[in-house]
Amino acid sequence: MKNIRFLWLAAGVTCFPAAAQAGPFYVLIEGGYSVTADNTFGPAGSPGTNNGSAPAFTGELPQSSVSVGPLSGSETGVTRDGLDPTLLPQEADAMLQATATIGALHAVARVSSNSSDAPSVTSAQVMLTLQWSDTVTFHTPTGSADFTATLVLDDIISDTQVNGAINGSATAFVEDNLPFSLGGSIPFDSIIDTTDARAPVDSKSATIHVVDGQQVTFTGELEVVAFANDTASVAVDASDTAGFFLTTNDPDASYSTASGTRFDPTTAPVAAPEPPSAALLAGALFSTFCLLRFVGRRRPARSAFGT
Repeated sequence: MKNIRFLWLAAGVTCFPAAAQAGPFYVLIEGGYSVTADNTFGPAGSPGTNNGSAPAFTGELPQSSVSVGPLSGSETGVTRDGLDPTLLPQEADAMLQATATIGALHAVARVSSNSSDAPSVTSAQVMLTLQWSDTVTFHTPTGSADFTATLVLDDIISDTQVNGAINGSATAFVEDNLPFSLGGSIPFDSIIDTTDARAPVDSKSATIHVVDGQQVTFTGELEVVAFANDTASVAVDASDTAGFFLTTNDPDASYSTASGTRFDPTTAPVAAPEPPSAALLAGALFSTFCLLRFVGRRRPARSAFGT
């Protein structure tokens, strides 16, 4: 089976055991948030940093949809600028929400860091990986047919930066287990939207050639990352979806899926509602949310989306 990938980081978060394969279809969410506030001159007995984090982890579930959140957290502290006795407040906030549905992935990540002293260790981060996988059986009474597979990423990235560093991105891709000769597959081709190169709505399509009774496993993934330190904020809103569709011009051709899902643009699952902006944000830097383990475990061989 193939998959889609979401990025995650975490500081001080326990690494999760590898999830077992869940069968012919599954949904999955992995990731979390972390926040760190500089507290060098906090109350006696508590100098250093104040840290907070929360995981978002479902493992592979043999069902058509799963949601996490909204989850949010915040940390505060105080520090000083050199010998200046003035206390400088610090705050870091993070929020995440995600819904993984077969054929449609939705996620929102918001982080905010507010430091009166720069540079500072005050920072907030969210990393999410959402994934779905389903087995499709094609029915072509004439013997074979061409289908068009389409991936769409619809998202909005916004940020503010007084000082410090920011990073925000949404990455979507779909893969299949078709041999190269039946449609062509270029590894890890994806749709990427970042704070440096913004493309709110983008799509990629590929034509695959299948024969009657052929089974193909499609796996989709969305990765969302938001990071800010010092005085900055980032919001990555992919709640409108990373969607996948299958269409054909052959009136006799059709398909069925192990999950019962229809990858039809006219019946695509609606986006998960976004939480109120007042209930936002929290955090403490993620330290290795097992991202390398997750990516290494799932890294697929090829993608259906060439150009």
